[in-house]
Amino acid sequence: MAKKKVYWFPLYMQNQGAIEEIDDAKVGKALKAAMRYFNSKQRSTDEAIEERIPDLETRIAFRIFRQGVDETLEYREKAREWGATGPEAKKEKAKQAAAADEMMEKYGGEEPEMLPYK
Repeated sequence: MAKKKVYWFPLYMQNQGAIEEIDDAKVGKALKAAMRYFNSKQRSTDEAIEERIPDLETRIAFRIFRQGVDETLEYREKAREWGATGPEAKKEKAKQAAAADEMMEKYGGEEPEMLPYK
């Protein structure tokens, strides 16, 4: 099965005030860095980011954008794990639900009494 590529990450409006305080050119550099980070296979550590983005304001803007990138990639990874069980797990769960419904019908909608253990 082909892997689906994620083509988006959110920018949160709650961060607008912080972004507005930073120079537009620095915000642009940070956004470009966030896009490269999003498309890269390896996640950078804070130390590596400081090396590549020496300017404090640009680094702050990058970290604001990185929040959305990291959340999106984390969600996507979880979605892959959830899908890894595949349709077989869903079919098994549906089969169990159908068997439970059949038992409920058989016993008139009530749970059967348990026989004493001998």
